[in-house]
Amino acid sequence: MALAAAGSRLAPERRGGVVAAPALLALASAAFLLPAQVALYAQPGSATWDAAHRRWALLLGLALAAFAVASRDSAHRRLPSQLRGLGHGLARGREARVEARRSGIP
Repeated sequence: MALAAAGSRLAPERRGGVVAAPALLALASAAFLLPAQVALYAQPGSATWDAAHRRWALLLGLALAAFAVASRDSAHRRLPSQLRGLGHGLARGREARVEARRSGIP
């Protein structure tokens, strides 16, 4: 999912699967080539079984963080604090003018 979210920014017509499918295949294949100290695939019951599960949990956490970052809407950006304060001030001034008109004060 994280690869698809990141790939949607790169692929034509925002089709993230076009980027994610080959990347996932490459990453899964590369995992077999890792040295024994950091192996992701271990035989059940072997001494490296628990360590491999901890590495998978770490990868899951990294993938969730990458998904959160990649799925953010790039068009929705927070305004700098000076502009946010200006917007609040303008809104308060508008409310004051509306209240003044209601009460009959010119």
